[in-house]
Amino acid sequence: MNLSRYKSFSAVLLLLGSFSFMLKTTNSVPPPQKKPHSQQAIAEPASSPPTGQSEVSIAPYLVELKSTSARLAWRCKTSKPYDLQLVNLDAGSKESFHYKAKTQHVATMVGLTPGTGYRWSISFLRNAEAAITGEFTTLPKNPNRSFAVLGHTHGTEKFGHFPDTLFASTVEGSNPQFVVHTGDCVYHSTPANWNEHFFMVFQSILESAPIYIAPGNHDSGWPFIDGLDLRPFKELFPHDYPDESKNSTGSAYYDLVEGPIHFLFLSYVTELQVGSPQYRWISETLDSSTSAFKVVVLGGMNNYYDKQSLRSLLALKEVDAVLRGDGGAPKNIYSMPSNYPIFTVGSGGIGSPPWLYVTATPEHLTFLELNASGNPKRAHWIHSKRVRKEVTPLPQPTVTGDQVHRRFSFALPASVSSNKINGIQFIVEGVPANSITYSSKIRPKTRLGHGEVGFISQPGLLPKSGGVITIPIHSERPIRGGPYEINRISLELSGKPLGDQLRVTKVWLY
Repeated sequence: MNLSRYKSFSAVLLLLGSFSFMLKTTNSVPPPQKKPHSQQAIAEPASSPPTGQSEVSIAPYLVELKSTSARLAWRCKTSKPYDLQLVNLDAGSKESFHYKAKTQHVATMVGLTPGTGYRWSISFLRNAEAAITGEFTTLPKNPNRSFAVLGHTHGTEKFGHFPDTLFASTVEGSNPQFVVHTGDCVYHSTPANWNEHFFMVFQSILESAPIYIAPGNHDSGWPFIDGLDLRPFKELFPHDYPDESKNSTGSAYYDLVEGPIHFLFLSYVTELQVGSPQYRWISETLDSSTSAFKVVVLGGMNNYYDKQSLRSLLALKEVDAVLRGDGGAPKNIYSMPSNYPIFTVGSGGIGSPPWLYVTATPEHLTFLELNASGNPKRAHWIHSKRVRKEVTPLPQPTVTGDQVHRRFSFALPASVSSNKINGIQFIVEGVPANSITYSSKIRPKTRLGHGEVGFISQPGLLPKSGGVITIPIHSERPIRGGPYEINRISLELSGKPLGDQLRVTKVWLY
């Protein structure tokens, strides 16, 4: 697949800016090439073939895939025992397992090698000729990750909505390591509905990448008619639910650490008011997290939950982003009603549904908005709030400007090579209620003529709570490559008015 288009596009966008939630419109690019879709693997055969496909009602799918483990699940038409053989495609080693008869099967494979291809084979009644086979590659050991975010793929049945299979093919073309789904995968939460509207639609993705779901209202039974029943969801997606959720019919929340991100997948139709089990779990999980980024996935935006309590909690715990779905996505899928960004994706409306392609490193997250054809629209950057160790001390700045624009200029006593530092961090206090933007200018030691100062970062929005702000610095020249020497740096704040209380208390290079 032509994933390079996505990665190179993200790389170019990252060269253009710093920590920013400002929108930047981009030109369209051709959609990714389509991998052959494999729905036929689950379709009812015309005649009884000598394969295991006739034994299953839901074909095997990845529930979880990590660097050293994988979890595979499938559903049989009747209770059947099975044999599983796992082959390391690099080493050629094999492992075989036999499991007792049941309808819903889960195979957990541990001790795997990072970044390695494996072939699995499932046979029923010890009949090796009637086997179902597939392959996956474990995630790399390095912390960098890339994944897709989509939502509401079948929560509202209506005529004229965008074809699910075409949308799934586009997402598959981006070759994500995993997919985050913001809920409403089905209309009725039954195994048959899940098979028709989720597993058959996304089967070609699920063969090599898991889809992690925050259940929406339709995935939770019909809470407005029949009450909550998340047992079918938890049976089909056997994650490591906390005890209070595992033993409940009315909740299904769990967390997952993948690369630099700690994900919390919430059950948004379950109680979320202060003191509820899920509220306590969110607070304790965020407090104990050591990941660079904390991202909450919320399966909807209807008023099933205590919205104010949840938003206050997430703001207090300084989450980095919230991903949510339900219904049709708004024209601007990015918003920031609290001090964290919210991305709302959903294909419930008529027209091309939006989705996100996300690249993650320990330093930053890049959210690329795309339409159902794979054409990029905007990009958003989130940088780690982690305070870095000071590498290069900065002298006292020269401060110029007024109540609308203020510049802090630093003349370095000796030039610094761009490949010796990663960026700028500064601490800001007394941010006023109105919007204040920040940016930086990096002046190289050697320039050809006059005009542009050097590297100008994309503006970012100061959080109302202040704190530590991070602006990365380009380590190499964008065209010729190689490091460059820096001899002057400026930090600029703009707003109307900036106010007398706004202060930058410390600036350093890390």
